[in-house]
Amino acid sequence: LERQKRCEEGLQLCEIISTFKGEPSKDTLGQKASCLKGLNKLDEAVDSYDQALKLDSTNFSAQVNRAEILMTLDRYAEAVEGFNKAIALRPSCQEPYSSKAFALRKQGKLEEALETTEKGLTIQETHPNLLVLKGKILMGLARWREALEMFEGLIEILPEDVEVFSHKGFCLAKENEKNDALLCYDRALELDPDDEETDTWREELLQTMKNE
Repeated sequence: LERQKRCEEGLQLCEIISTFKGEPSKDTLGQKASCLKGLNKLDEAVDSYDQALKLDSTNFSAQVNRAEILMTLDRYAEAVEGFNKAIALRPSCQEPYSSKAFALRKQGKLEEALETTEKGLTIQETHPNLLVLKGKILMGLARWREALEMFEGLIEILPEDVEVFSHKGFCLAKENEKNDALLCYDRALELDPDDEETDTWREELLQTMKNE
């Protein structure tokens, strides 16, 4: 509620500034977009960022923030275009590579998503979120052994991450290493007993083993 109030007040301030100054500046439009996002008025936030970017298309933060909102709206192709613009502005910044790869994965463009993660990892090779995403993309491509190696390496970086253990378990099951897969699922459920995805995968594996 406090955050919502701040966003409402910020939006009112932006309107007052625009009233007195005439055409809003790129900074005012950016602040307005941020407030609209905070109020979950996402389409209006995109429109405000569009106006800001017409005034300054080199605004890296505006490009990234706009593209992130487009992802929230499931407008993945447009989001990818936005992240490409951000990457062109700052090719050495890792953030847009990760988000672009996520959007490409959502579109089912797995090979391109994988290539994007690899480019991002040349900037920061141990970035945990990007490594997890690369592992998931490899799973989507049914490259189980490579994905397994990815999650095994991630355990050293994220030793208490539920997702890492559960996805490692899934890869092990696909590689027919069922007992080791169960151990991974059990560890994931120790970390989060309410993780439904892991519980489903574990039950499916137990049923498979029972039917063999």
